[in-house]
Amino acid sequence: MELPIVAPAPVVGDHAAVFRDLFENQCQFRHFQHYLTGLIVLPNKSMANIARCTLDSADKTNLSRFLSEASWREDAVNHRRIRFMLQQTASHRRRRRDSIVVIDDTLCEHVGSLFDYVDCHYNHSDGTYPLAHNPVTSFHVSGPVRFPLGLRLYRRYEELTQWEAAVAKHFPALPIPTNTKARNRLHKQVDPTLLQDPEFRARHEQFRTKIALAVELVEEAIRCKVPFGVVVFDAWYLAEDVVRVLARRRKDWISLLKKNRLLETASFHLRDAHGRPLKLPSPQIAVEELVPLIPTNAYRVMLKNSAGFGSLAGSEFSTALKRSRIHANGFRRIRPLMVRKSCVFRVTSGKPRSRAVAAINASGSRMRYCWRSVIVRCTTGSWSGISSKYASRRIACCNWSAVCG
Repeated sequence: MELPIVAPAPVVGDHAAVFRDLFENQCQFRHFQHYLTGLIVLPNKSMANIARCTLDSADKTNLSRFLSEASWREDAVNHRRIRFMLQQTASHRRRRRDSIVVIDDTLCEHVGSLFDYVDCHYNHSDGTYPLAHNPVTSFHVSGPVRFPLGLRLYRRYEELTQWEAAVAKHFPALPIPTNTKARNRLHKQVDPTLLQDPEFRARHEQFRTKIALAVELVEEAIRCKVPFGVVVFDAWYLAEDVVRVLARRRKDWISLLKKNRLLETASFHLRDAHGRPLKLPSPQIAVEELVPLIPTNAYRVMLKNSAGFGSLAGSEFSTALKRSRIHANGFRRIRPLMVRKSCVFRVTSGKPRSRAVAAINASGSRMRYCWRSVIVRCTTGSWSGISSKYASRRIACCNWSAVCG
């Protein structure tokens, strides 16, 4: 049995006054407080259950009408929340250059299909297609201060445009395949005709890719004056549109680079074992083709220094490991031969890799002064053990990559 809500929770009562002017009357503001209280204290956080447990409401549909019909603006409430959070955490946050914004998407799975915009989305972790919402989110991290910024709901093109119904309407005799490649070929065949339908075209223009939603979240964070210097995202969002916006906004970024991605050969210099420049055959080269070209003598065993931690001398950057020497399956530093003004690290799995991660994290305060790009190669596994301190360093992340091979 769930306890009834007789009054707003104390934490809600202490901070909700900041949002009072965003609502037209006291009734809307009271519904706002009760809804927040239900989200905090009730195990079942559905709107129906919150309305059922709220005693200060004669009509149990009041909460539903407040969320769906009342004339308050969701974006205004969220912007006020972000401003309030920034004010409250000002003394605990790190500098702008050491603060990050994380862009990612997630799946909110559901049992029934009565929810608006619910659809079958691909879950890359297990290869299934659960019934879910797929929001793209942004999250602020600045030392101990961490809170969400924004959210955009991603809707698949076929769900948003009601593509299958449109095909059945304009091409009733044409079967719709389930195979992905065959379906894409059908798109190319029928979409020019479907776009001539005004209703379908209006829905088509509402579609936003995850890349476009990520760009919107970054721009929103900047409009809300969130202080950050680095944006972190996975390989899915490593696209030209995102990189172009971050470059224009003077933001560094960290991501993962797939091994089949092409690199512009004019952006770096590669030398052979004798130090002579190598001329690459084409203006572009795949990462998996570039890594084997690094000469073996470019690897250097890291030695423990007397101080026990990393030190920075001139243009050299070194880091200390607990062991004085780590061999083939450990952590090695490559001389800056491949990329101009860069350090290249090679990390493998196992205990040596863990020591390497710990060593990099321990040297964070020094590495932020090393204005060079970093390439990390993970021969097995993924680069998941690195701390948020590493993500906050000012590194030219367009040359930062994790090559899993």
